[in-house]
Amino acid sequence: MSDHQDSGDKSEQPSQHKLAKARREGQVPRAKEFVSSITLVSVVAYYVLNVDMIKQTFIELFLVSFQFDSQTVSQPMAIVELVGTALFSMITLFFPLLIYQMIAAIVGSTLLGGWIFSPSLLIPKWEKISPLKGLKRIFSSQSIVELFKNIIKVSLFFTLLYWVISSYISVITNLVSAHFDTVVLSVATITIEYLGYLLLIVLLFGLFDFPYQRHEFTKQMKMTKQEVKDEHKDQEGRPEVKARIRQIQTQNAKRSANERVPKASVVLTNPTRYAIALIYDLSQAEAPFVVAKGQDDVALYIRELATKNEVEVVESPALARAIYNTTQIDQMVPNQLFVAIAHILTYVNQLKAWRKGERNKPTNLPHFNIPKSWSDPND
Repeated sequence: MSDHQDSGDKSEQPSQHKLAKARREGQVPRAKEFVSSITLVSVVAYYVLNVDMIKQTFIELFLVSFQFDSQTVSQPMAIVELVGTALFSMITLFFPLLIYQMIAAIVGSTLLGGWIFSPSLLIPKWEKISPLKGLKRIFSSQSIVELFKNIIKVSLFFTLLYWVISSYISVITNLVSAHFDTVVLSVATITIEYLGYLLLIVLLFGLFDFPYQRHEFTKQMKMTKQEVKDEHKDQEGRPEVKARIRQIQTQNAKRSANERVPKASVVLTNPTRYAIALIYDLSQAEAPFVVAKGQDDVALYIRELATKNEVEVVESPALARAIYNTTQIDQMVPNQLFVAIAHILTYVNQLKAWRKGERNKPTNLPHFNIPKSWSDPND
């Protein structure tokens, strides 16, 4: 199947398992324009907050440059001292800016995709160096969008630069004869204004890029119906998933039993493996129906719940197995079992009357004729 067909078939939203796997492999949405806008914010903030320090540093660098006369050049130690002073001034100016940018880049990246470290990103991948794959990436829809976006962005940058310089052309012309302090201050003012307008443009691109990259990543991660089925089948086969499914089923069964067992007419048991709660109420159904059933832990829970709520618990292994195997919750028992159920309900009524002292203790239940196919011989 071609890549186009594969992409067209990916109509299902990505599962949490696929997203988690992609994250482990270092695949997360990243908005480069948004990160660039946050980084530029840090640059503008740095210049605005430190304009006096920047001005003073440029003055110091300018003064140092004029100390390289013929006498100084002939003295190696003097040169080292001047170069050291210049380097210290440059480090003082640019090192904090670098820290600002690093923090901004980290914050901008983690806002969308979060912080990850994946060793798999360090492993070379053939598809990244394959010429064929490279051509596909170059002519992909995402690359075309990026190309048009960059063309628009660069055009706006140069247009903005031309507009700012044009608006300050008279000031720039007068800088030729101006004092050095005035030159530095004027250049700083023009630079900050240009960066401010630049920031607005980059922020607009960043705000557009943030949801766009999230959408593109989700689109890339989408799955075909077959992938969803295969993943579901694979997940169900894992021991921890099976255990989790059983746990949820047990919790749901117990929650349902809490509401329904206290209203039951009788609870049939295996006696230990199965438990089935039945109700016989002509106002609800024309025949007895199952309101709760379970195996092992759930069966024990149903028995304990029945005892706590004074619901009669009757041991009838064959009948309990038959109802468990043939009847779902809220279903009426099969008509082949009506006679056996009638005996059970009569027995329960007789037990209640005996406990009240209204009659003798009832005799044991008879052996019921249960179809062999409904009984589990392993129980």
